[in-house]
Amino acid sequence: MKNEALMFVHPVENLKAYDLDPQKWDVLNPPELFQVENSAVTPYMPALMVVEVVEKVRVDNLENGKCRFFFRLNREINDLWQLFFENHRNGIDVTFEGNMLILCCETQDLPARYDEICHSAIHQATREYRQERETLLWQVFLKMKEQEWRNHWEAEIQTELATNPRKPREILENKFKWWSHVLDAPTIGKYRALFEFDFLPV
Repeated sequence: MKNEALMFVHPVENLKAYDLDPQKWDVLNPPELFQVENSAVTPYMPALMVVEVVEKVRVDNLENGKCRFFFRLNREINDLWQLFFENHRNGIDVTFEGNMLILCCETQDLPARYDEICHSAIHQATREYRQERETLLWQVFLKMKEQEWRNHWEAEIQTELATNPRKPREILENKFKWWSHVLDAPTIGKYRALFEFDFLPV
């Protein structure tokens, strides 16, 4: 499992993955991540396996003697990918519009700039993006599995408390000792309060 530190801050607590069986995960088509806020569910950090130039589009000549060279990418990139790209652009004037890469430079500098951006920076950014996403996916997976585990034990406690009038207090006391090893103190405290409340002789 991936326990590496993440390079950027992500809203981990609001992220979900709905495919929680790693045995079925496909390296070339990894599970989707979603950001969930109230009833809104939006894709988060979509998988990007390969980003590359697939077409030369056009050249715009600028008044300062430079040119803007337009290249079409095989897919649209996102803001998170661009954060990784920024670490490798080395000051070269590059912008993105949808699936368009726009390189601005002197004509004589084009071959070197194109090579540095399209044969190096893009690939490094994509590799780091994939690694970050894989680490994030594992963190979300572990968070959701832990919540699933907590829900299981809380459901057991609720069932026991619902039937507690028919059980001796000592049995539930022993169960609380066990539950305190698998659940956090605030959760145990909440259910113990209900337990004590229900046992009041009123």
